[in-house]
Amino acid sequence: MGNPSRSRLSWSVAVLVAGALVAGALWWEPGPGGPGPGGPGRGYQGQGDEGQGIGAERPYAFMSGEQFALAVGERVVASVPLGIPDQPVRWTDDGAFAFSVANGSLVWIEATTHETSSRPCGCTGAVPLGGARVAWAEAGEVHHAELSDGEWRVGTGPLPGATSTPYQVLVGHVDDRLYATGSAGGLDSRFYSVGPGDEVTDLFLSEENIKFDFPEMADISDGMNFQPAALAVVPGAGGRAVHARYRLDACNEFDGVSLFTADGGLASGFAMPGVPAGPRVVHDVWWTASGALRASVHSRSCGHRAGDVFGGQEEPPRPSPWELRDGRWVEVPGEFTVERELSPTTRVLVDADFGLYFEHDGTRTEVARSVAAVVPAP
Repeated sequence: MGNPSRSRLSWSVAVLVAGALVAGALWWEPGPGGPGPGGPGRGYQGQGDEGQGIGAERPYAFMSGEQFALAVGERVVASVPLGIPDQPVRWTDDGAFAFSVANGSLVWIEATTHETSSRPCGCTGAVPLGGARVAWAEAGEVHHAELSDGEWRVGTGPLPGATSTPYQVLVGHVDDRLYATGSAGGLDSRFYSVGPGDEVTDLFLSEENIKFDFPEMADISDGMNFQPAALAVVPGAGGRAVHARYRLDACNEFDGVSLFTADGGLASGFAMPGVPAGPRVVHDVWWTASGALRASVHSRSCGHRAGDVFGGQEEPPRPSPWELRDGRWVEVPGEFTVERELSPTTRVLVDADFGLYFEHDGTRTEVARSVAAVVPAP
């Protein structure tokens, strides 16, 4: 990902999950081999590194340039060219496969054998569906497949709430609620959840019209509703973070992170109070081990787009880590823009120059360059 802006991996979010189809309704059901988000699966057995050495650490996946890669410890154990991906790298719920989507195909890497595979899906995004299953939306339906099934059998079922939304993308699930997004015509991007009994609930990522959140958009007509499009749902102890984007034009692309409480209330909106207003990219969103919500944010102008850090422009802006504290985002000082804990003694880190490092007992080793986000196995 030599240019994270082009690759759409600037937001690169951590693990996203979706619901399963049961008797024609949309529900989440653990597949064979994993209890769902956060639990150990057959890909990563959760041994930690006691008595096992560094190689027993959780695997992690990332994009480096246009290479989709899997690493264990300080070693890259598999990689495959992906071109410009349509979504960030994600994991199946059981931790057995890391996967992404590019050019209408689903591409995955098996966590233990390191084998790579791909199949056409005709989709622009896919999410986990319990166990080793994945799902994607197309024409008002959910399609789902088992990655561990060499026959590649694809099942289908209805996507509630999709009839008035011609373009839908699944973006996650939490407990028994599935989250989807869709565009109703270009100005108004819809974000909604589907609960038990196919109950559809529309959610709003901003407290008010985005033109009030960002001075750069203040001259836009009052009659237009500019809601951002959701990209990812990242659940944690503090609620449900939603990474979203609104793209006005090539020079005005706005990323934001909204936080919903467990009961669906909006605790912090898309504008990210505390972060300077203006065009920006959110490269990664994650919950720390202590339960804090963090994001890697890259503010920019038209003359300094996010990808220009690889293009040689003078003094391009650099990403920095931000943390949500008492309803406001606070910049976190430090050398690294992304920090993901693998175990009590190991971390993977991304610095402001997009270098990826593996750290074990305080010793750091560079793993790759041109990396904006990293996704550990669940």
